Amino acid sequence: MKRVFILGATGYIGSHLAAFLRDDFEVVTLGRKNSDVIFDLESNNFDELVDKINANDTLVFLSAISAPDLCEKNYEYAFDINVRKTILLTSMLLEKKVKVIFSSSDAVFGNAKNICDERDEKRPFGKYGQMKSEVEDYFHDNNNFFVTRFSYVLGKGDKFTLMIDDYYNNGKTLAVFDGFERSVIMINDVLSGIRNIITNWEKINTRVVNFSGNSLVSRQDIVTAIVKEKYHSLSFKFIDAPESFWQGRPKKIHTKSIFLESIINRSLESYLAVCKE
Repeated sequence: MKRVFILGATGYIGSHLAAFLRDDFEVVTLGRKNSDVIFDLESNNFDELVDKINANDTLVFLSAISAPDLCEKNYEYAFDINVRKTILLTSMLLEKKVKVIFSSSDAVFGNAKNICDERDEKRPFGKYGQMKSEVEDYFHDNNNFFVTRFSYVLGKGDKFTLMIDDYYNNGKTLAVFDGFERSVIMINDVLSGIRNIITNWEKINTRVVNFSGNSLVSRQDIVTAIVKEKYHSLSFKFIDAPESFWQGRPKKIHTKSIFLESIINRSLESYLAVCKE
């Protein structure tokens, strides 16, 4: 059975991915705790991990400092992990002919006025977007390096829906920042896409895919849909975000993919389905 290593397996995407892939692959989770192999990307010794991974294994690289605020405020720390050590570990793996799926971000397109697909020029926004773009560029001509650019990933149990659950269950008023819009992608589409990339690697004629949904969705849209479907008595209000919130985040990133539906072999799910769960 083909082996798949998941670096960052305790996060939202990683934990769902590990469970999803176990029927089809031998899954090995990597992380600082609660993982099959204990590994810290902040360390300076990657040899022991690399020795465990063989040619033709696949590693899904989800680990990163992903909070835009932290990337802005503690740039050197974030750059060391998101760029220097990510490039070092990835280089060591690619030298062994390991296939690497790298989790990038729609932030590489920045605050673009038009809809961006995989053919469009990148204009990274903020330190986080710049870091992801730099890693993409470093390995852009390596056939064993696959870029998955995640938009906002929505699903049952994600951070935002859990926050809504908490405010509803505790009778608190939820304040929702106005103006935050993304091409929201469902967790089921992310899982199916990664599985099929691993399975059909040589048949896919691109090495960059935008993991983006078909609709531009705001946080207001999500809250409104959840209130309509199940939390009818939730108290909420829309407010302006402080300027510091936008320092490392574009207000709107509208992306689409010309490849994703053919890779998962079905239509993408709507965010409205998740709001009913």
